Amino acid sequence: MRGTQLSQLSEEYELCLDNVNRTAKILASKAEVLPDLERKLTDATNRYKEASKAREQQLKLEEVRHELAWAHVRDKGLELKAKLQQISSQDKRLPKIQETIKKAQVGASASSLKTCTELTEDNFGRAFPGSRTSESEAQLIGERRTSYREAKFTEAGPQRQQEEDRGSSRMFFVPTSPAPTEFTIRAR
Repeated sequence: MRGTQLSQLSEEYELCLDNVNRTAKILASKAEVLPDLERKLTDATNRYKEASKAREQQLKLEEVRHELAWAHVRDKGLELKAKLQQISSQDKRLPKIQETIKKAQVGASASSLKTCTELTEDNFGRAFPGSRTSESEAQLIGERRTSYREAKFTEAGPQRQQEEDRGSSRMFFVPTSPAPTEFTIRAR
C-alpha cells in the first residue's frame, strides 16, 4: 500500500509540476504582452482625456457663441433705440419745417406774381403803346389774381400753387434767378 501511495504521490507531483510549468509559460507569455497592454491603457487614457477636453472646449465655444449672439441682439437693440429717438426728434421738428417751407412758397409765389404782373403790363404797354392801364386798374388786376391764387391754393394745396407759379412764370418771363422753391433739410 505504501508503494501504491508513493506512485500516486509521484503522479500527483508530476501533474503539479506540469501545471506549474504550464502556468509559468502562461505567465511568461502574459509578461511579454503586459507592456503592450499597459501602453494601450496609457494611450486609451490619454485619448479619453483629450476627448474630455475637446468636449469641454466645444461646450465653452457654444456658450461663447450664445453670448455673442445676445451681445449682437443687445447692440442692435441699442442702435434701434437710438434711431427711434432720432426719428422722434425729427418728427417733432417736421411741422415747424413744413410751416417754414409753406411760408417760403407763399412768399415766393407772391413775389413771382408781382413780377409777373409788372412784366405783363410792360409787355402789354410795348405791344399796344397807346393803351396803358392805369395804376388802379393794374392794382385791381393784381388783387384779383392774388385772391384767385389764394382760393386755388387753399383748395388744391401748395403743389397746385407751385405748378401754377411755374406755368405763369414761363408764360410771361424768364426769371434771372430761380424762386426759392426747394429746401434742404439738414440734421443738427
